[in-house]
This record gives sequence, structure tokens and C-alpha cells, in this order.
Amino acid sequence: MVLTIIYRRNDSKCSDSNPSKISKLDGDDKINTESATRVRTFPHERVPFNDSIRNLQCQITKCFENNIELQLIESLHISLTRTVVLQHHWIDQFTKTVKESLSDFKKFRLDFDKLSVYCNDECTTTFIAISVPDIYCTPLKNLVGRFNNCLREYKLPMFYEDPSFHVSILWCSGNKKSEILMEIDKLQQFLSDAVEDDYEDYYIVIPEASKELWCIPGYDIYQLVS
Repeated sequence: MVLTIIYRRNDSKCSDSNPSKISKLDGDDKINTESATRVRTFPHERVPFNDSIRNLQCQITKCFENNIELQLIESLHISLTRTVVLQHHWIDQFTKTVKESLSDFKKFRLDFDKLSVYCNDECTTTFIAISVPDIYCTPLKNLVGRFNNCLREYKLPMFYEDPSFHVSILWCSGNKKSEILMEIDKLQQFLSDAVEDDYEDYYIVIPEASKELWCIPGYDIYQLVS
């Protein structure tokens, strides 16, 4: 189970209809550009891409095409909890508790200003991400605090003590952080140029622009805010 904000521009390319619960994905839907060797513990909804972010992904991928096999991430999101094990009989009550914690949820804006590199806890996967600057992190930390309170009731692990909020755009197998960081200045220039050309693609307003805050237990997806 994980709680996420789906990063989606509010435009005509995106579906306007989002049910409060999306049923189990078909087997074919689990196979995409992220599935090569990475083990995913929960599905993500596919969202349409804008050209700017797709071009940024391609530029970065070409930088490492001779030594690192980077894979595109097509379902952009900001994680607000760790991936935790939630007992099946807890799901309905847990989702209700989380919804109640968001009763006074207010819109807020997020910008993205730099590229960062992360490894998962097991160092089996490396991610290249666009990060949220500290000035915009306060409302995200507020949400994390609410979710931590919900997780605490179920004796589940809480989020990282000093979280770094980000949207992962590329991944590769293994710990390749040091190799990627050697080229970080060049990659950052790619992002700076992209933001300058298409600024509106690199900020969102929550919940108006994304319109989605999700709880994803197993193969079910529950919409918490719309």
C-alpha cells in the first residue's frame, strides 16, 4: 500500500472521468516500459505525457546509452508514504481513516527546480527525479504528518523523517547513483532549458491540476481527494 499524488496536467489529453475506486488491472496493463527487471509491488495508473517531460527523459537517457540502461517512468507521482503491508481486512477502515484526515484539505502549488538521484532502501534500483524545492514542501510535510498518524494506528512504518519530495522520471537496475551524479551538471542544464521553454509543465496545483490523491493497496486504487 502506498499513498501518492498523481502528477497530471489538467488538460484535454487527460481523462475527465475518475471513479472513486479502480478495479484490479488486467494482466496486459502490468507490462510497460517500467517492467523489464524491476519488481513493482503496486500498479500505477498510466497518465498522458506532455512533450517537454518526454523530451527531458530522452535527453537524459541518451547521455547514458553506452553504460546505463535507463527506463522511462510513465506514471508520474509523488509518494507520501513508504510502501507498507496492509492486511486485507484493514483496507476499508484504513481508507476511511485517511479520508477523514483530509477533511480540511486545501489546494496548494508545487514547483520543480532540480534533478536528483535516489536509490531505494535495498539499493536494487536507482531513480532520476525532479525535486520539489524546500519552499514548497510545507504542505507536503503536513500531509505526511496526517498519514503518519493513520499509519501509527496500525503499527505500520511511517514515512522518512526528513523526506525529499520528488517525481521520479527514469530508473535503472542496481545502484548507479555515483555514475549518474558525475553527469548531474549536464542533466541539470537539460532541466533548466526545459523549464525555461515550457514552464507550465513544471508546476502543479494540488488538487486542482492533479485532481488526484490516491491510496493504492495491492491491485486496488482508491481516490481520496478529487
